[in-house]
Amino acid sequence: MDETQSDQNAIDNKLTREGWQSRYESGATGWDRGKPNPALLRWLENDLQPCRILVPGCGRGHEVVELASRGFKVTALDYTKAPVQELTRKLNEQSLVPDNSARRCSSKSINGVRALC
Repeated sequence: MDETQSDQNAIDNKLTREGWQSRYESGATGWDRGKPNPALLRWLENDLQPCRILVPGCGRGHEVVELASRGFKVTALDYTKAPVQELTRKLNEQSLVPDNSARRCSSKSINGVRALC
């Protein structure tokens, strides 16, 4: 196997459910700000009103908690169980369930997601 193929295999392994689970368990989530995205906060301040909302790829769910605390009925999805378990714990601690839910989706339960922006 050449070096290029080896590099591609390493990337592919990181994109598996196990790879994502490992990232969350080890704290290798450099994209996680630890708080809601500033763009969401601006949207909430300007014109987004409480409604039913889906948050695919919710990760640790900082946006989910923010939305739920403002009266949104949130369904959050992620590919691995570690962030979903953490988010479920946060929602329970803040009494933001049962109106809101976090779920781990199987690779067979979702065929695609289209971002509308």
